[in-house]
Amino acid sequence: MNGSKIIQINQFYVYDSLQARIRADVVIISKKITIRIGAEKNFFYLIGMSPQIPIWKNIPFLRLLVPLSAGIICGWYFSFHWSIAVYMLAAALPFLLLYLFSNEQKKFFFSWLPGVSISLCMLGFGILLTWFKQVNHQQQWVGHQYKDADIVQLRLL
Repeated sequence: MNGSKIIQINQFYVYDSLQARIRADVVIISKKITIRIGAEKNFFYLIGMSPQIPIWKNIPFLRLLVPLSAGIICGWYFSFHWSIAVYMLAAALPFLLLYLFSNEQKKFFFSWLPGVSISLCMLGFGILLTWFKQVNHQQQWVGHQYKDADIVQLRLL
C-alpha cells in the first residue's frame, strides 16, 4: 500500500431488501477512509427462507386478526358483558394517545405501546361483536318473555 499505514478496520453487517447479509469494511488508511462492501449470502437466503423476519411482519393483517379472533372466542365462551369491552377500549385509548403525542425519544422507548393498544382494541371489538350478535342478548328474544313453567301453544300453518 505504498508505505501507507492501516490505522483502523471496522467490520459490520447490514441486510438489503432481499435479506442478503452484506459485509461492510470501513478501513482508515493514513487519514483516508475506504469503505468496501461485499455481499455474503447466508444459507437461509439461498434456500428462500428468511429467519430474521417474524411471521407477523410478513403478514401484518395477522396482527389484527389474532386479537379479534381471541375477542370473539372469549366473548362466545366466557360471555363477557359488553361493558368489559368498552372498559378495554377506554383503557387502550390513553396509551395510544400517549404514544402519538410523545417526542421521538419516548416513541423509541415505548415502541411496543401502539401494538399492545391496538391489540387490546381489537380484543374489545371482538367481545363487542359477539355480545351484540348473540340472539339471547337481543330484546326481542323469546326467552325474555317466557319462563320455564309457561305453557306455549304452537300452530303450524
